Order: sequence, then C-alpha cells, then structure tokens
Amino acid sequence: MARIIYLGERNQYETLVSDEDYDFLIQWKWNFKKSDRKFGQLIYARRGGGREFDGELRPTILMHNVIMERQGIIRPSELHTVDHINVNSLDNQRHNLRWATKSEQNKNQKRFRTNGLATISIGPEHTLCLERPQYETGRDIDSLPVVW
Repeated sequence: MARIIYLGERNQYETLVSDEDYDFLIQWKWNFKKSDRKFGQLIYARRGGGREFDGELRPTILMHNVIMERQGIIRPSELHTVDHINVNSLDNQRHNLRWATKSEQNKNQKRFRTNGLATISIGPEHTLCLERPQYETGRDIDSLPVVW
C-alpha cells in the first residue's frame, strides 16, 4: 500500500512511497526540485542542497536514489539513473523505480498533447505533477480535452 509524504514548506506537493520506506523517509523534511523538460516540468522529491551557515554547499539527495539504495539494488553503471516506470516523478514506490539509461528512459516516456499547447507525461493512476499553465482562454490544463 502506498503512503504519502508531503513536500515543501507549505506541503505544495505529495509523493507516494512504499510502506516499507515510509518510516525511514519521514525522519527528514523533504522538499522538491523542479526539472524542466521539453514536454513540461517534472517535480522530484529531494532534501539538502543550498548552503550551510558556514557557506559550504550541501549535497542534494533525491528520494528515489535513497529508496534504491535501501533496496540494495546496485547502480549498473555511471550511465544509469533512476527511472520512474510509470513516468510519474512523484511516485516513489519501490515497484515503480528501476535503473535505466537515458535512452531506455526516453523509450519509456509516454507523451500526449493537449490542444497543441502543452505536452504532458502521465502515469496510470496520477497525472504527473507539472506546473499548470493558464492559456489565453483562462482555462487551466484540467479543463482541456485529452488527446491520446
């Protein structure tokens, strides 16, 4: 069963995690990282980053990397990064994560266009979290017809 962890100071986003990872992950306050793609903006769960009080940079730790490490699944090569199988970057359940090359990830992405104005990736259960653009009609993306 999936559990929810809220991201950001104002709980702007939520991410799904597996039961076996939930108690471990809630030790920390998680934030989010926006990553621009040609088809929209992906949101990733992260912690750290920024500067410490002494001016040193803190490393950014992505939640999906922590979950893969907890499972003991070794990264096959430097070319591999974590792939969200259902292309929902906020679905960090164990069954949705795997190591994949950039080429394999590109093949996995499902894309569709809405009204020719935006391209959005979705997963089977959730709409991928993207910034919701307002179009000249004033309608947000949820009110536009979906074209498969």
